[in-house]
Amino acid sequence: MNRNKKKVIVVGGGTAALTISNRLSSKFDVRLMERSAIKNLPLFYRIPLFIGYLFKKNNNFVSTYEIDGPYNRKLPFFESRVFGGASFINGTVHAVGSRWLWRKILNKYNFTWAELQSSYNYIFGNLIKLRKKKADNLDMIFANTLEKMGIPKCSIEFAENTGVGPIINTAGKIFRSSVRDLGNPININLDSNVKHILIDEKKIVGVECNGISYYADYVILSSGVLGSNALIKNGFKDIKTQDVVFPNLPDMGWISDHTNLRINVKVKSAVESLNQLSTQRIRKIALFIKHCLGFSTLLAGTGATSAAHLDLDGDGHVDVRIQLLRFYESGRAGSTGNFFDSDVPGFSISITVINPKSTGSIKGAGTQTQPDPRYLSNPSDFEPLKKALRFIIGMLQSEDFSKIIDEIIDVDEIINDPENFIKKNIYSGYHLIGGLSEFVDEDFKVKDFENLYICDASVISSHPSSNIHAPVVLLSDVFAKRFAAELLP
Repeated sequence: MNRNKKKVIVVGGGTAALTISNRLSSKFDVRLMERSAIKNLPLFYRIPLFIGYLFKKNNNFVSTYEIDGPYNRKLPFFESRVFGGASFINGTVHAVGSRWLWRKILNKYNFTWAELQSSYNYIFGNLIKLRKKKADNLDMIFANTLEKMGIPKCSIEFAENTGVGPIINTAGKIFRSSVRDLGNPININLDSNVKHILIDEKKIVGVECNGISYYADYVILSSGVLGSNALIKNGFKDIKTQDVVFPNLPDMGWISDHTNLRINVKVKSAVESLNQLSTQRIRKIALFIKHCLGFSTLLAGTGATSAAHLDLDGDGHVDVRIQLLRFYESGRAGSTGNFFDSDVPGFSISITVINPKSTGSIKGAGTQTQPDPRYLSNPSDFEPLKKALRFIIGMLQSEDFSKIIDEIIDVDEIINDPENFIKKNIYSGYHLIGGLSEFVDEDFKVKDFENLYICDASVISSHPSSNIHAPVVLLSDVFAKRFAAELLP
């Protein structure tokens, strides 16, 4: 470490940690403590769509386990085991949100929309690449039908108004783009699972990792909802007595996750569908060659090609996002792991309620920490899902869609018993937030302690978007700029 600079330990190696380190590494001596031992994915998996293979089998790159779903169902949940976190293994859908959705976070941390836009221009204008898929016939049917239903065509990067448009992915010409592209050299300690935060009275002085004490002027927790919550639950270690102490901090707050729901559709004639590609090697090869030549293909994203923002409760603000996905599957609605259960071509329409009311908590401690979001525990979350189901069925039964659709799977149940359909088919959105919002002040500093900060999804108090990747990047960059400005005037 450079002795002429103040020392900062950033705990984590994912979306928030790398964004913060990028900003701070030129002004501070930054050491990043990352629990992952794996620094890179094989090139094959860095093609955005191919990452899906990792979620279907046991491997060293993704941890898969089951969490409690509604009504005694078990839902698969995934965690990255690679340096770069979720940004590197998923995180390709780019959705920022709107000022109205961001309002609680802006107020909590006392920064402006202009500051957010400045960070946006710096990161997504220069460093992380963005790419849209060129619309094909199915995308045009989706957009034109919604336009006839009163949803105008527009960019859906920001959710300021209702609208429909092409999905934006964090991807370059061939490979995914992520916080790994931010650059700036930093000290990286891989395979470093921090066990305790070190404390001297009320002052945080470092961390303990693998039996070794690392000291610094400041410690920033940025290891995500599970990692940061676990560290606080583990307590602080007193450097004088070596005792683990549990400071008088607030009880762990609630956590939240987006619920996801899909309507699956089979078609009469071939569309660009992953179901069909899953069994036809020649189509796979042709698609791969087109992608490597720089053409716009499904490989540039996670299978979604178009999206729409909807205001289903009529309050003038976007509350639901629907997406056109080029596959249908049942695997993530349960614990079977069978994603493509048919090679008949088709698609699905996914539903994300941007700010669900249901909340849960973190279960366990240490390496046994798991989320318990308690999906649909608040009955009010059924209503926007029911409205979205009715809206989508109306869309799919329109003239243009009817020409290509062979079957809307479970359509009778969707229409006649939507609540039961929701209970049976809801699954995780993998967009955890919360747990530690009440632990920090407006500067992200842990209350009543010196030199300890938290900035990641754990301090977000409401979902600012239908996807958490871009919001975490922007919040982390705004925090890092403020941290540097206040400590290095």
